[in-house]
Amino acid sequence: RLARAGWPKERLDSLPLDSVKKVTAPFYERSAAEELLRALGQYPRYYAAVRPTTLSVDTNSRITQGIRRGLQKLAALYPEARFPTIYFLIGTLSTGGTTAQSGMLMGTEQSASDPTTPLDELPDWAQKNLPTHTFASLVGLVVHEAVHTQQKPAPPGQPDNLLRHAMGEGIADFLAELAVGPWIANAPRQIYGRAHEHDVWVDFQNEMQGGDSTIRMWMYNGRSCARAATRLNVVSGAARHAAPESPPLRGRSTPAPSPASSAARETLHSPRADHTSR
Repeated sequence: RLARAGWPKERLDSLPLDSVKKVTAPFYERSAAEELLRALGQYPRYYAAVRPTTLSVDTNSRITQGIRRGLQKLAALYPEARFPTIYFLIGTLSTGGTTAQSGMLMGTEQSASDPTTPLDELPDWAQKNLPTHTFASLVGLVVHEAVHTQQKPAPPGQPDNLLRHAMGEGIADFLAELAVGPWIANAPRQIYGRAHEHDVWVDFQNEMQGGDSTIRMWMYNGRSCARAATRLNVVSGAARHAAPESPPLRGRSTPAPSPASSAARETLHSPRADHTSR
């Protein structure tokens, strides 16, 4: 697009990184808008059905009070917590929630269906998972993302691997459950994980040091690999069982009974590509 707009390659190559970001930002914004229009065109009945629910996110007292109580409990578990602004957005079904420099970004369209919502036009992964992404589950998801905002970045030079991502996601699930209760107990990945825990544990132990391609196979891949996506439940369980009783948040010193809990202390940030939740 820059080339079509008249930018010669030599000029682009000569720009410093900050300038490149400024030049390309409008194109990224346009691409995001185009992706949203494409999703609205592909799934019109779904978006129309969930619209009233998404519009009530700031007036539904069950949601607003639930989020406030959940964040208050999380702050009681970790008094140093400082939470950023929460934005409730309409997206392209690409993520239920993620974090960014601007704050917590909640894909509200993923948490607004009910038993009457038409799902037949959606992809298979969405038809399977969205029935459990109820409006009430938005409370736990917000607290889950709030945990991510408190997690530490990976130490410089430390290689990224599946274990680090699993600990980051598992700790967020664990603390969110402490704050709001078992908000995802009936999710397909939870059900699959309970039924196949041993097999997935074995696979995870064999692959937990794997890098980017392994991470993509296990996590954040709801669109591409339905079975692998369900593995995240047991990976999260790995974090929950390996983590010390006192969650390893900033400023706390905890024992290191296993390599997994050592990783939990080193990274309370899951360096996610998105989050897709997914």
